[in-house]
Amino acid sequence: IFLTQGGHSTNTVEAAKQLKANKKDAIALTNWIDAPIKNYVKTTIGYSSTPGDKFVTKGLVMSTLFIMLASIEAALATQKVTQDEYNRVIEQITKSINKLDEAKEAARSFYNENKEFVQGFNRVMIVGCGPTFGTALEGALKLTETYGCPATAYDVEEILHGPAYEIFQNHTVILVDTENSKVHDRVLEVYKGMHLLTNRVMLLTTDESVKGKYILRLNKDNIDEEIAVLYLVVPFQFLSHIVCEETRVTSIDRRNAQFQKQMATKLPGNRF
Repeated sequence: IFLTQGGHSTNTVEAAKQLKANKKDAIALTNWIDAPIKNYVKTTIGYSSTPGDKFVTKGLVMSTLFIMLASIEAALATQKVTQDEYNRVIEQITKSINKLDEAKEAARSFYNENKEFVQGFNRVMIVGCGPTFGTALEGALKLTETYGCPATAYDVEEILHGPAYEIFQNHTVILVDTENSKVHDRVLEVYKGMHLLTNRVMLLTTDESVKGKYILRLNKDNIDEEIAVLYLVVPFQFLSHIVCEETRVTSIDRRNAQFQKQMATKLPGNRF
């Protein structure tokens, strides 16, 4: 199964081409079913953003949502879940999608209150666990490819076994937390401990009881962490956007553009 937002990535298309040459079937999940990858897979399934939509960051939420919905529909059709279990998942997904705007506005408020802190992102380490590790990966990617600051994602235990020795006062550590997670207490323990290494410690959480300086708080609404990832990623997307817009800084320069052109990571006709 190939997951490719634009369907034009040269490495993905080449892999699909080789599979087809070896008479192996593949499926592509993509935003546009007419993309070049369609020529090398058995089935192309489009999860479809709004026609004309140019915001590539929506693709992460859209593709993740599509996979969630496809999985729960398949589970119901094959009787792996009951109707009540299905209804609960759909309710959770709906609540999560309805929180996208809330997450964006919470990020906006955090930025307005902490502009100097966000604009001072130099070396960033984002920490998650389980489902929120995916959030950390996307957050690190967004900050690197937009603001140009080195950013890395770590599991909450991984960062303690080596990477923490890198941390100095100019480092920023961001922890992603949900109150109903099994590792919630451990994440808060690490959050508090990180202040011994740097004052630049930020917490993205649904826990209303946590006190601290750099806390971006979202309402809990009793959404399971496996589904909450749909909106937990939004603050990273928004902060990456607004810090670039206000500082007029971008990671893309002539040097990067020349490198990307030479590496030919996209086929002609790519929409992003």
